[in-house]
Amino acid sequence: MIGILTLTFSNNLNYGALLQAWALKHFLQKNLKSQIAVLPMEQGTEEIRDNDNVSKRYPVGSGVINAIRRIAFVWSRQLTSIRKAKRNKERREKTKAFFRTFCAEGRQPFVPADIELALHDVSAIVVGSDWVWYLTESQYDNPPDRIPATKKIYLGFLPKMMKKRKLIAYAASQGIIPERPSSLLQLAMQNFDAISVREVESADYLKKNGCKKEVAHVLDPTLLLEEEDLREIARTEQKGCYGKYILVYCLKCQNKDAVCRYLSNLEKGTGLKVCVINTQREFSYPGVEAEGDRAGPVEFLSSIRNAEYVVTNSFHGMVFSCLYHKPFTAFQRQARDYRQKNLVELLGLRERLLDDCVPWGEATDPYKMPVDWEEVDRRRRAASEGAKKFLLDNLKNADSAD
Repeated sequence: MIGILTLTFSNNLNYGALLQAWALKHFLQKNLKSQIAVLPMEQGTEEIRDNDNVSKRYPVGSGVINAIRRIAFVWSRQLTSIRKAKRNKERREKTKAFFRTFCAEGRQPFVPADIELALHDVSAIVVGSDWVWYLTESQYDNPPDRIPATKKIYLGFLPKMMKKRKLIAYAASQGIIPERPSSLLQLAMQNFDAISVREVESADYLKKNGCKKEVAHVLDPTLLLEEEDLREIARTEQKGCYGKYILVYCLKCQNKDAVCRYLSNLEKGTGLKVCVINTQREFSYPGVEAEGDRAGPVEFLSSIRNAEYVVTNSFHGMVFSCLYHKPFTAFQRQARDYRQKNLVELLGLRERLLDDCVPWGEATDPYKMPVDWEEVDRRRRAASEGAKKFLLDNLKNADSAD
């Protein structure tokens, strides 16, 4: 059994997180005579509590007032979680169903403390390709025992029993590339039998940070797919978005006003209606009801496939637009997150990524620019050869003990 470890916690409702996990599993199943599963690791209770930062804000033993504040903070977070769960119940159910049906292969969820038992039949582990190696500024030089349990596992600091398994990093991402060295990352790279990362800048960083092993630059697993591969999970039916429309999928960003101005001009110029596949809190557009609380990964794909045009700041929004040959305008989401830039340069689509700091007009509007999809596909397929070779060379005999 080959297991994939990535950010597919049940409380992670991000479409890209689920679809990249499925894409890697799908590719490996097509090319290896092995059982493949996305391992359903959850965050432990202690880690969820740490994510709330309550212990940092109001340390135990810091006085009665802070004790009261700590209790109030915990109650507030619980109420928020209840409201959120009620608000996006349909999306949560569809996301869980997608993971059970297409990713988990019947395996039961487990927390980091139970990883040895949960992975008793797994002979090789692939870590990637989401932000599995993202660290906060305060974690760069932490010893392994002072980072959250899931990050400890993603960085290869597994229990001794797990050291017997082959450990591969495929398209692992740091998310935001650090601007200073990290002793933790330098130590972590020693844990892996083979290393590949998703961003060119990450490969450069790890080498400069003292990694002695070869670091390959490979593609996100979704870019190893063809449109026909998506038919396994895509459906014809969809909710909310009907007729001819401009699809919007924009995650939280600082340039929302610029995106809305662009959308307004596009809506008026084309006569097409706008459909938003985000939740209302992620992104809202005046006069349009967001569909994201009712849509899972399958509906997300359907909404792209059936759109006339796509406006997004999401890496995977851009990827699936390309796989479905849908012209798009992309907005850069944040500095030092290089994946959007890497993608458009790889595919020869640099003009489709807008920086909201630079004014654009008719001459620079991506909507006015045709796309040579044959050339896009040619570039993607050529770049995917090295990524496929990395996976198959490192995993073809990895399950010989199965």
